[in-house]
Amino acid sequence: MQLFRGQAAFGGGTVVVAAAGNESKRRVDPAFEIGVSIPAAADGVISTGALGGSPAGLTVAPFSNTFPQIAAPGVGVVSAKAGGGLVSLNGTSMATPHVAGVAALWWEEVTASPLPAMATVVVSRLLATADLSALAPDVDVADRGVGLVRAP
Repeated sequence: MQLFRGQAAFGGGTVVVAAAGNESKRRVDPAFEIGVSIPAAADGVISTGALGGSPAGLTVAPFSNTFPQIAAPGVGVVSAKAGGGLVSLNGTSMATPHVAGVAALWWEEVTASPLPAMATVVVSRLLATADLSALAPDVDVADRGVGLVRAP
C-alpha cells in the first residue's frame, strides 16, 4: 500500500478493494464474529462485507467478517462456473466486485467533474454515498460499514 500511496504523486492513484473475509460463524453463535482479514485490513484498502436478503431488508451475511468499510450483495450471486455455465455463490469475495465496479463508475464520474481525478476523491465519494435505506433496521454498523455501496 505504501507503493500505491507513493505512486499517487505521479498520477491519480489506485483504489484497492478487498474482501473482508468469511470466517465469522453467526449461525453457530450470533456473537461469533471475526474482524476484517488481511489484505482488506491493510491501511488504505476498502474492506467489503457481504449482505444477503431477508423479509425486513438486507442483512449481514452470517459468514461476513465484522468491521468492513462498506457492504454489497454477497449471497446468491450468480457467477461463471469452472468448466462452463453459471453457479450461485456466497462470500465477501462475491461482494467485492460490486464495490470495485462501483468505484470504477465513481472514477468516471469524478473524471468528468471539476473535482481532481484522484483515488482519494473517488474513495471519498464511494463511502459518502453509501445507502442505508435497503438495510434491515437491526443491522449493526460494525457489520455493514457506511452502508450498501451505491453507484453515481
